[in-house]
Amino acid sequence: MSIHAYRHYLAPTGPGQPLLFLFHGTGGDEHQLRSLADAVLPDAGIVAPRGDVNEQGAARFSGAWARGAMTWTISPARPRR
Repeated sequence: MSIHAYRHYLAPTGPGQPLLFLFHGTGGDEHQLRSLADAVLPDAGIVAPRGDVNEQGAARFSGAWARGAMTWTISPARPRR
């Protein structure tokens, strides 16, 4: 999928400047955290996509099976036997 398939906000930065990746919470959008980023690192570049999952009208980055149960998990590495 290309970057043009996502709604997003991009703010370029110069050489040697920080780059922030901003991921909003459920129901937010790509602009939700811009003021925070500007307050914390005003010269930083920004990459802020909009979540592409629609959960009852609210944008998010993953779906839910049930309240509190997400469709993805991060599990610790298992030792090999």
